[in-house]
Amino acid sequence: MTRRTFLKVIGVVGLMGIALKGNALAQTSNYKSIHYIEETTNGYNVIFSDGSIMNVNETGLYVLGRLKEGASINQIVNELCEITKKDPKTIGEDIEVFVDNLRVLKII
Repeated sequence: MTRRTFLKVIGVVGLMGIALKGNALAQTSNYKSIHYIEETTNGYNVIFSDGSIMNVNETGLYVLGRLKEGASINQIVNELCEITKKDPKTIGEDIEVFVDNLRVLKII
């Protein structure tokens, strides 16, 4: 199994479970609840219960799922470093930008 496939499988499985519990998550956190996840040719469309849609790649799907599970940014960075064997500084900066975008879009 490649790292890319691993991220894809973990992300989809994790978010599908979250999507099923979306209403409970919405009541216990500031996250929008996920209504549906659709695989596309350029990633995944995450469709939220309010009708908003966000397109993410496999890594974005993984990060979104881990955030919704309550993982810290540091935990996510460490996990992605271990999975991808990439530089922690670069991954940390990318995750910060992604999280900032989620905040701007009021997803978190």
